[in-house]
Amino acid sequence: MSLKDNTVKGVLWSGIDTFGQYLIQFVVTILLARLLTPADFGLIEMLIIFSSISNILLDSGFGQALIRKKEVSNRDYSSVFFFNVLCAIILYGVLYFIAPSIAVFYKTPELTAISRIFFIVIILNAFVIIQNTLLSRALNFKLLAKASLLSSLLSGIIGVVLAIYGFGVWALVFQMIFHSFVRVILLWLFNTWKPTFNFSFNSIRELWAFSSKLMVNGLLDTFVTNLQSLVIGRFFTKTDLGLYSQAKKFQSLPSQTLTQIIQKVTYPVLSKIQDNDERLKQAYKKIIQVTTFVVFTVMLYLMAVADNLFFVVLSEKWMPAVEYFRPLCIIGILHPLQSINVNIFLVKGRSGLMLKLSLIRRILVVLSLVIAIKFGILALVWSLVFTYVFTGIIFISFAGRLINYTVLEQIKDVFPTFVIASLLSLATYFIGIYVLNSSELVNLLFQTVFFYILFVLLVHISKINSYIEIRTIIESLLKKKKYNIMNVKGIIKTTLKYWVLRYCMHSVLLYPLNNKILRPRLWRLIGCKVGKNVFIGYDVYIDIGNTNLITIEEGAYIANRSLILCHVRDLKNYRINDKYGDLPYRKGEVKISKGACVGMGAIILPGVTVGEGAIVGAGSVVSKDVPAWTIVTGVPAVVTKQIRKRTYETENN
Repeated sequence: MSLKDNTVKGVLWSGIDTFGQYLIQFVVTILLARLLTPADFGLIEMLIIFSSISNILLDSGFGQALIRKKEVSNRDYSSVFFFNVLCAIILYGVLYFIAPSIAVFYKTPELTAISRIFFIVIILNAFVIIQNTLLSRALNFKLLAKASLLSSLLSGIIGVVLAIYGFGVWALVFQMIFHSFVRVILLWLFNTWKPTFNFSFNSIRELWAFSSKLMVNGLLDTFVTNLQSLVIGRFFTKTDLGLYSQAKKFQSLPSQTLTQIIQKVTYPVLSKIQDNDERLKQAYKKIIQVTTFVVFTVMLYLMAVADNLFFVVLSEKWMPAVEYFRPLCIIGILHPLQSINVNIFLVKGRSGLMLKLSLIRRILVVLSLVIAIKFGILALVWSLVFTYVFTGIIFISFAGRLINYTVLEQIKDVFPTFVIASLLSLATYFIGIYVLNSSELVNLLFQTVFFYILFVLLVHISKINSYIEIRTIIESLLKKKKYNIMNVKGIIKTTLKYWVLRYCMHSVLLYPLNNKILRPRLWRLIGCKVGKNVFIGYDVYIDIGNTNLITIEEGAYIANRSLILCHVRDLKNYRINDKYGDLPYRKGEVKISKGACVGMGAIILPGVTVGEGAIVGAGSVVSKDVPAWTIVTGVPAVVTKQIRKRTYETENN
């Protein structure tokens, strides 16, 4: 399989995994948000920074290092596995004992008990790092998708049920624990690898040279990313933190989801072409165009419909979160360009440069938080926006230099999509505010239809490169499945014609016109060869999939509820214990000749010609040719009478 095929297949399954997982979490979050309070979500958000930092320390960058390493031994895998488990036990022990201090810091006593149970996920996560790495390295994102989707679905059900029964914040705690537990079980069942007692400090030391830089970068990124939650939880109420966390979650859903898909798939794939700068540049150019095409569209749409969206989806108690959501969407717009460029540093082996740039960004973020916190949460959010815009430009500039892909080139590649989506976003917002005057749900539906219909129309007319690339990928996927766009259109067209035909067959209102006018014309439309002055009765069934094999000659008469078949199972080689459903079909043309009559309820089988002037009796089953000017009846039909030959004259004469 080619590199492109591997990438497309990986993106497909990774997309199913990430989008499916987030879709489940999205639905579960909506249900939980209606059952629980913002304060309940705020309590969990207070602990996220500790669990996230622990997971970074747990992995220590070894997962990425193992993926990047060209030849990996079982000793390497086993050494990292036991290192991860040992770290998890130590980290949980530390967090268990400092739980009271965490509660004191947030001035929330109930956090002591909650945190000691919640941090169990750290130990569970240690058991899937190597399993996840092995499947990612093999580009087996299909199994990863199954494990993630099942664990998200089952844990979501547990969380909702517990919330319904009044468990409050504990519903969120047990939901996360159960998610990690199910994922551990599934990944160990799906993967045949098992650790061996073959620990090597040399393996750890060799991988550490690369992974340590990733770990430090991950720690800084996680700390700074969650720092705003830490600050809000410390200086404001848990309800304020809950509102902010939901706004951030809704913002990150489309932006980070798509970015994670691309990063997860492209890193192992593009590592294979790390020495070819031109090929690397062209591949990344397409990745950025396609990614931003989707992200810009979704994020700018969300900014336009935020008020109606939060009211309809989360209910009125979450409406204060909208003022945080809109500026956070700007960060979501910038996130793909900035984050995807991280892979450039990784595949080129420049993790040290990435660490330095990340450190600068983290320092600026911390400074902006310190300055803005005294002005309130909204000021804090806008300070993050300005910081990410400034540092994002610096980040993509240095990454682009590694493959001669400048900032101006990147902006030029994404600018057309951004302009179209931005203008439509403004129009959609003003329509919702000044034009529409219906319920929030109706307004949201109208805004959605308005935005996306116009967007698709404009990008199609403009022939934007990213739109063309996405369309090419979709068409290639359809082609590989032996479907063609034109074939699909043909199937839809034939099906619609068939149902119009079925309506005319049964319609009482159209009865005077049906027999000799409408039905013959409709049969011609769906592929039958039908002559003049043909009578077709009520509810006649024809082989819709093989209409090209049916010929009805001039003056023929087909009575009500008769059946014309052009394909049947081929029983010639049917034997005992064979499965009937596996037998091939035998096809044959059916011809109803000039002036012939098929009686009510008769069945005409494939390959049969009903001769000129012949009559098939009611309820007969015809499996052989019917001679001209004869009458056949019975099951199977046999000749019962010869008709004296005469000169046939059409009805019009």
